[in-house]
Amino acid sequence: MHRVRSTARSLIAGLTLVTAVACSGGEKTQSAGGPDGRSGVPSVRPSGVYTVTTTHADLVKAGSPDEDVPENYGKWVYVFRGDRLAFTQENKDACTWAYGEVRFHGRYFDWEIIDGGFTKAPHNAYNKPGELFTFGMSVYRDTLTLSKGEGAISPENFLSKPWRRISKTPSDRYFSKNCPPPKQWATSGKGA
Repeated sequence: MHRVRSTARSLIAGLTLVTAVACSGGEKTQSAGGPDGRSGVPSVRPSGVYTVTTTHADLVKAGSPDEDVPENYGKWVYVFRGDRLAFTQENKDACTWAYGEVRFHGRYFDWEIIDGGFTKAPHNAYNKPGELFTFGMSVYRDTLTLSKGEGAISPENFLSKPWRRISKTPSDRYFSKNCPPPKQWATSGKGA
């Protein structure tokens, strides 16, 4: 009986991994491990360039307060490169950037900001070093959908609409020309 249970567990684990790879659209898969309560679930690691355009109404619909803060919506470009994630955000009133280290745990990832800045930020609302966010994630083909991390900080401006991948290859060329992150975003600081 023990051998049957062991074989069944191995089969289920194998099917879970095959399903994760098949549904990932070619994304890299890593096995999650550790005492985080989210262990044992294969993790799909997004890579490349994603974009989304959001409005103030999208943020309110996602649960954000009704205050109009232009730094929280507009055209977003996100680039995943290894254990780094950087973005630019731009609309007519604001242009911000940030980058940080990402750590994947099953269907969740943590994103710790290393640096952030702006060329226009009327509310001084840009990401600062040390901010830590956690998101649930679902990847299907070229769409990455984020959700709130249980008991964590998960700002609505990042999860109000799904992100669409526009390139499988990480590239800085898609960032806003008006407020790009520093060239060394993928190689400097923590996690480099």
